[in-house]
Amino acid sequence: MRPPTPALRLHVLTLPRDSNRWNLVSQYLRLRKDVFIDEMNWGLHAHEAAEFEQYDHFGTTYVIAEDGDTGEVVGGARLL
Repeated sequence: MRPPTPALRLHVLTLPRDSNRWNLVSQYLRLRKDVFIDEMNWGLHAHEAAEFEQYDHFGTTYVIAEDGDTGEVVGGARLL
């Protein structure tokens, strides 16, 4: 028997329309810093705990995966 898979919530956000859920985008930007800068040592720009670049702007659509049990952002993508 396989262990149960965690429930995921998927969010599709475009700013500024979804600015009331900015916390999800903020968590996603921190996750990107953890993965791309801290783990993979890519030379990307970061400010405090978040990685962002010229493609992160109003009009960018974010697809964010949130652990349904813990509320932790576990993945995402940026659509331009």
